[in-house]
Formats: sequence, structure tokens, C-alpha cells
Amino acid sequence: MKHIFACQHSRLCLLFAGPALGGAALADESPASWADSVVVTGDLRLRYEMIREDEAENRDRARFRGRLGISADLAPDVRVGIGLATGGDDPVSNNQTFGDGFTTKDIGIHLAYVAWKFHENWLLTAGKMDKPWFRAAATTLVWDADLNPEGLIVAYKGKKFFGSAGSFIVAERSDEAESRLNTVQAGVELPTSADSAVILALGYFNYSNTIGQAPFYNDDPEGNTVDVNGNYVYDYDEVELGAQYRTLLGSWPVTVFGDYLVNTEVSREDTAYTFGVTVGEAKKARSMQFGYAWHDTGADALNSTYNDSDLADGLTDASGHYFKARYMLRENIYFNGSFIFSEYGGFTGNELGFDRVMLDVQFQF
Repeated sequence: MKHIFACQHSRLCLLFAGPALGGAALADESPASWADSVVVTGDLRLRYEMIREDEAENRDRARFRGRLGISADLAPDVRVGIGLATGGDDPVSNNQTFGDGFTTKDIGIHLAYVAWKFHENWLLTAGKMDKPWFRAAATTLVWDADLNPEGLIVAYKGKKFFGSAGSFIVAERSDEAESRLNTVQAGVELPTSADSAVILALGYFNYSNTIGQAPFYNDDPEGNTVDVNGNYVYDYDEVELGAQYRTLLGSWPVTVFGDYLVNTEVSREDTAYTFGVTVGEAKKARSMQFGYAWHDTGADALNSTYNDSDLADGLTDASGHYFKARYMLRENIYFNGSFIFSEYGGFTGNELGFDRVMLDVQFQF
């Protein structure tokens, strides 16, 4: 199959490769039948996790995540996909913990989408999909790695410029206005040499009808400001500027990145930012990569339901160091390590430490 677009950088390709879990891009030529185009992909991750939190008991646990995705091209320009994943209904975690009396573990719909390439440079996607926005070096400052939003988005990708506009259903309510996430993003990719390029992207993310409403998941504000009834005090109109520079140092790929976000609806604790570097690329047997990032998130800089769930246990009003390593032992088998050292609660006057270590072995197919 041919890919819809040729991209120099894989993060941009995510906008147009279709939201399937590791699936191929939409075909340019009709398959003999839709069954000939079916692609099945998945992964299984086993994890040891250690958590050390001030004023709380130490926690060590074994966890796993399993995902299975199926996609098919119904026509040269139409793809449908569905995916299953462990983890229950948590929007930012597919993990399940071993040790609950050998109980049967939860599984649910992870993806359910249709993608239509209605023009050479345009793609319309509707349903429950992978994150459709450019994220500098795949940063999780604003969007957790496991998040799959639900709605509709149209995206454009040209030779240098890209962009998207979408609307996503966050909370449907029968007796009052629903909460939606409306998004616009535009960016540019500027090659600086044969092996180097800069990508810049400006985005606007607006949550409608939040003031006076309960937090979007489990009624948990996770660091956002709420009133005495536990409802949101502020709206979240987030403006984001992300940038990354990718190059080669010898044979080592290097990506330097930064991301800055501000909530225009509040006047304090309104900013979040990250910066960091990734060295190497674990894409073939016995290859490796290393990464470092600093995250700093004000209490109301962003809606905390969907940001990184690992640093400071997903809370805003938090900051910390993020170290990552990845080694590809052999094709489709990886070892991953994440080491997070963070603090939260400084704005409220009760700052506590929260450290987390995650060691994984991951199998992909």
C-alpha cells in the first residue's frame, strides 16, 4: 500500500496516517476487496511500578496494558478502525494492576473511527481517535499518551504547512448545555539541512461550559480550582506554542523541544511549560534512546483531566523531572524505563514530593 502523505518527521505523519494503533496509512489504490486491506496490530506491556509520596504509604505494584486494533480500507479514500484496550473507563490510563484476587480484568473500546481523505491534502476523521494534534517530541504536558478524544476533526498537510480544526464531546448532558473541546492548530515544518528541521505549531483549545460543572472524570479536579460543591470555578481557554528541532549528531538522532501553554481565563497559576531533549531512536534491534524533560504546570493552566497522569499522579500545581530510556532488544520487543521526581501543592501551601519509577517490557505485533 502507498501512504497518503510522505512526511519527514513521524510526529507530523500521525496527523494523516490514520488513528489506528500502528496501522498503515489509507491506500491510494483500491484493494481487491475490503477484507484484503484488514490490518491487525497490538501490544502487551508488563510493568513494575514504584511510588514514593510524602505523607503516604510506599507503593510497589505489578501492572499490565494490552491493546488490539483492527482497521480496514472500505474504499481508496475511506478507512474504518476499532480498537480494544485494558484499563476500564479511565481516559488517561489503560493499565490494570495484578493482585486483586485473580479477578477478570476490565477491557473496553479504545478506538472507533472513520477517516476520509476527501482531497490530496485533507483528511476528515470522526469517532474515538488517536490524538490528532502535533505535540513537540510527543510531549505529554497537555495530553496524556493514552488519551483518545471523541469527536470530529479536519486536518490539512502540505509540503511545509499543516493545521487542523475540530470539535470533541467531553460531557453530554440532556438537561443543560454539554461541554465540548473545540480546537484549532496551525504549524510549519522548516528544513534547515538535509538531516535537520524545525517544527513550530500554535494551537487554541477551548473547553465550553465548564464553570459550575463537575470535573470531567470521577468528579476529581486533580489540582484545578473548584468551589465548595466540587465544581469548576474557571473556564479553560488554552493557547499553546510548541517547537521542536530535530537533527543528527554523528549517527545519533537528537530532538530538542519546548512547549508553552497559557489559560487566558485566569490571572494566576495560568501557565504550563516543558522543555527537554531526546537522544537516539529505538527503531531496530539493539538500538536505544534516552530522554529528559522538565514539566511545570500551574493549578489552572489547563484542564487536568487529560494531561500527563504519571508526573505528580496527574495533578496540576506540580513540577518535576522526567527521565526516560528505551532499548529495542530485538524486533518488536522493548525495555522501557521512566524515572519521575516531582512535587505538587506549592500554590496551596502544602508542597509534597511524589516520585515514580516504571520499568517495562513491551511486546508489539
